[in-house]
Amino acid sequence: MLYSNVFLPGALAGPVAGGVGVSDLKIQAVHVPGASVSAASYWIDILFVFAIAAGYLLVKTLRERSCVATAVEAVAKKEAQIAHDEAPARSPSVDSWRRGANEVSPAAAGQCRLTFRSSAKPRQRPGRAATEQHWKLNQQLCAATTAEQVLQLVGESGGHMNEVNLSTAIHRIAKWSKSQQLDVSEVRATPQWRKLLRLIQSRLSDFTAQGVSNTVWAIGTMRVDYKVDAEFLDAVNDVAKAKIMEFTPQALANTAWACATLRMLRTDLLTEVRRACLASVAAFNPQDLANISWAFGSLGMLDTEFLDGVAKVALPMLGAFKPAEMSNITWAFATAGYYKREIFDRVAQVAVENAQALNSKALANIAWSFATLEVRNDELMTNLLRVSAVKIRWFSPLELANLVWSCARCGGSSRLSLKASSDRFLEAAAVAITRSSDRFTPDDISNAVWGFATLRYHHAGCLAHLTEAAMHMEDASPQVLSTIFWAFATLGHKPSSLFVSLGETVAMKVSQFDVDQIASVVWALSVTGVREPAVLEALALAAKGQESNVASRATLKSSFARLSFEHEAILQL
Repeated sequence: MLYSNVFLPGALAGPVAGGVGVSDLKIQAVHVPGASVSAASYWIDILFVFAIAAGYLLVKTLRERSCVATAVEAVAKKEAQIAHDEAPARSPSVDSWRRGANEVSPAAAGQCRLTFRSSAKPRQRPGRAATEQHWKLNQQLCAATTAEQVLQLVGESGGHMNEVNLSTAIHRIAKWSKSQQLDVSEVRATPQWRKLLRLIQSRLSDFTAQGVSNTVWAIGTMRVDYKVDAEFLDAVNDVAKAKIMEFTPQALANTAWACATLRMLRTDLLTEVRRACLASVAAFNPQDLANISWAFGSLGMLDTEFLDGVAKVALPMLGAFKPAEMSNITWAFATAGYYKREIFDRVAQVAVENAQALNSKALANIAWSFATLEVRNDELMTNLLRVSAVKIRWFSPLELANLVWSCARCGGSSRLSLKASSDRFLEAAAVAITRSSDRFTPDDISNAVWGFATLRYHHAGCLAHLTEAAMHMEDASPQVLSTIFWAFATLGHKPSSLFVSLGETVAMKVSQFDVDQIASVVWALSVTGVREPAVLEALALAAKGQESNVASRATLKSSFARLSFEHEAILQL
């Protein structure tokens, strides 16, 4: 038999770069001299050639379909990342004397699966086919570009929505409320929102795990009030707990974030979320790790087992973390008081190499974390302070106060290796505080003036503005009040009107003060010469009934003597 030589350029030699038709196949029959060619062999040759061509076209078609599938998958991943990156910049805000970090964190916003399915028919539970109406409603919900438009759709068609439509609706309302910076309390007061919650509660049992996690995230974003919607939140708790093992890592992270944000969801759900996170932590990406670290840190539910699990997964990919994600990890370890050297060494390395890329939140939080755990790293702190001085205009009051505190805690200008960068930062920070002091909370004022006093840094203009901001601090804690007294007196700043005003607040809260805090206040009054008999009497009586060390007793007695204040309670110290 005579076999033809068939030349198929590139046909079967790898992926098809472009479309190749049958006409592109070059078929050449080569006659071998001396060979006899029968009609049967001729047609066999022809059939052989066309069999190869058909095989080629089949391979080409399969490859093209594979490329399309790959492209669709890539689009889905891109949509998921876009949704995932919409995370609310929630940040860990904690007690000032634990030196809580600024708002950094936080949690994933849009759910990737919900976002990607926006143009497809909603997935239904078995036996409940989606109708054309449900599909169109989902398209309309996803096409809406404001919370008002989604609320309008709920008002008009809420009764016709299925479970996927409902989870899409609440997710979109939360998403647009956040991006439009709406007052969520006003949105929650609308009749459409109230209607939506009723509809969701009535159909929660039909929600998929993804729909439940979307709903939980939306609840957290909208700051749903437990006092108003306790029944609804309890129902969501029950369904989320039942489906928790079906949650993806992102869904778990979003749920943890919502629990920490609301601080009203039941502890049984938190326990289940934490257990599920521990079981699947190896599958978490950087943002999910950062979000669960912040959430459980702010809830006080971190321990070495949990943090070791986070560290094991985070360490190999820490260089891929975004600034806020990296700072959330260090914040969580510092909040728990757990120093894991591998994590902090790697964070320091990455932060030094990428200091210019760090935003204000990351700069403040990383500095706070190292300072809180008393981890000395002069190279890191020098770079953080240097970059912070340049970016100072972007710092919030909380970030400014925390970084001033961190600078002082690490030694600042008192250490030769930090003096140059510390001095530049403190000057820039003082100017920035002067411009924004009216937005400082009592905790912010306390941290800032403590840092200045510890470093003996006196900036008259800054102190004057902080004095004015501190005039009305009726809700301040004893620790904050005693720190402000001590810091102003240490700096030689004598705001008599402030001390008189704060003295009255101290007298009302004196039963909450410990003996060291009382000693700080009395010492500050003696240094500044402010003599308020009623305040001094209240302080003396409060100190009498408490155990005190030698230093505190000596400070109290000498300070009262300097003020020429006598009271029988002082004799019993």
